Amino acid sequence: MNTSVAELEKEALHRLREKFETEGYRFLLNPTRDDLPEFLQEQRPDALAIGPSETVVIEAKRRRTKASDILLAHLTQEISSRPGWRLLVIYAGEDPVDIMQLRRAERSQIDLAIKDARALRAQGHNRYAIVAAWSLFEALARHLYESDENFISRALSPMQIVERLASEGHLNLNEAQRLRSMISTRNRAVHGDLAVDVPDADVDFMLNKAAELNRTLDD
Repeated sequence: MNTSVAELEKEALHRLREKFETEGYRFLLNPTRDDLPEFLQEQRPDALAIGPSETVVIEAKRRRTKASDILLAHLTQEISSRPGWRLLVIYAGEDPVDIMQLRRAERSQIDLAIKDARALRAQGHNRYAIVAAWSLFEALARHLYESDENFISRALSPMQIVERLASEGHLNLNEAQRLRSMISTRNRAVHGDLAVDVPDADVDFMLNKAAELNRTLDD
């Protein structure tokens, strides 16, 4: 592993340790098999934060990749099904304290964000509109699964969002597959590819689906 990246991961875990221990958690760095329950024996997370009412499974990653996103999506499902457990993922260079303090958007903010994204699409700013659309999906996931601390308190990758929406029946097979195929476009737009082509149909599909998911919150 690149030394600078390793140091960034180490610093992130150190700051998390300070934060959790200040709040009364017991922090285990590189837990052994004896420290882990059976369902985590094969995962070997980077750390555990054990509190009076919950245990936080902590994974530190160098960067987001499709393979790691798929693995984390499955781990999220495994952990979220167990009361008193949640997953926290940090990436090198991110501020772990900021990740821990993510808040759920208000419904009025989501309504306004949908309008703003549609305005970007109408003006032909598809690259900005597609990034806004993915942000909307994450905000909506936090509402749809508000009882799940994994979605309320931490940053989610696009793959994790899609897999959760699909597994809960909020996306059909075709919709989920289409969104998976659009993740690379989103990543290119986010990471500075100013020439990336974002089709009108993709933006319209995401914004229409976001509006549909938003309406389900009223049910």
